[in-house]
Amino acid sequence: MTTRAFFDIDGVLTDGSFLYTNDGKAGKLFSTGDSDALKILSTVMEVKLVSADLSGMRISEQRANDIRLPILKMSPRERASHFHELRNSGRVFYMGDSALDSLVFESVDISACPADADPLAKAAATFVTSSNGGKRAVSEACFRLLEMIGVSAGGALRAFFEQT
Repeated sequence: MTTRAFFDIDGVLTDGSFLYTNDGKAGKLFSTGDSDALKILSTVMEVKLVSADLSGMRISEQRANDIRLPILKMSPRERASHFHELRNSGRVFYMGDSALDSLVFESVDISACPADADPLAKAAATFVTSSNGGKRAVSEACFRLLEMIGVSAGGALRAFFEQT
């Protein structure tokens, strides 16, 4: 069965912080520890990033390009609808962190959030990582998801290592 994975950017791939200057949003903090895990996961399933942060989209797009993953511009409401439709053709995994994401979780098969997510997201998620957003929570979720779908995390890691 096909599995597709989607990861929210702000608060999941980042620690949720934004750097502002007089000219507006100028930066976000991303963990380097998550990119390899996303690449490993993408060898066994479709992986996409999602964001509703239009004012910081250029920053998010630069990071998505760095790790060679597509990014979708979608509000939480659009995500719920899109993911619900995708479930007709396979399993859907989504990792988010906000209260609104707790409602998106209802539209997917497997959901996750970082340890520092909103309490409503934590209560609704299939699992909560031990790591905070932007601090390897995505890496932890990627390897846990692999195990959940029956793919050895160690085997996927070794195969990726041999390819690079």
